[in-house]
Amino acid sequence: MNRLLLFLLVLLASCKDDRPRTDGNEDVEVIFHDDGRVSVYLGENNFKRDEARQLNAEGVGLAKDAHFQKAKHKFLLGLEIEPENSTLLNNLGNTEHELKNYHQAIIYFEHSLKVSDSSYLNASLNLGLLYWKDYEFKKSTEILEYVLLKSDDKYEKASAHYQLAKTYLDMNKCGKAQRSFSEAKLAWKEISGFDSRIEKLGAEIKNCVQHNLL
Repeated sequence: MNRLLLFLLVLLASCKDDRPRTDGNEDVEVIFHDDGRVSVYLGENNFKRDEARQLNAEGVGLAKDAHFQKAKHKFLLGLEIEPENSTLLNNLGNTEHELKNYHQAIIYFEHSLKVSDSSYLNASLNLGLLYWKDYEFKKSTEILEYVLLKSDDKYEKASAHYQLAKTYLDMNKCGKAQRSFSEAKLAWKEISGFDSRIEKLGAEIKNCVQHNLL
């Protein structure tokens, strides 16, 4: 998981368009989108049946080529074989997100988190983003704070802090947004190419603070 988030953030900093990208690791496919959205498809070796593992691999390959409906079909077939597999559930959540079925994506990410005994922090980060997009700000902050509580990885924490800053900003909680932003900025200052996004969010938070002082 630590390696996964490192790859995710490197790609987040370096990719400029919405074409599928990979980190070069056969177990992870990361797709970066022009709107700032990131999808992480997993091919971890936590499968009990080879058939389910193969269907997942085929789904990931289809998602890499932006065939999301076909990828979804492969993941669903895999889920029929292993209905409690957190990787398949996470990948289904990603395809539903791509297809703009946000409510269904949330259901899959929540299920992925549940079957992993709340240890699958990638699903938690995905949920924090989707709750924010669905204007469920309280749920977003709660699960992102959970990531901060449970994770020992600085990149996971940086991701959670960044999304927390955006969520708190939309809640008009400028002080909390500023504190989360400062934590994220410290971790991401080492990653080149992310400066423009950091500067944009920083300016929005500064305007929020100044407006509330008037």
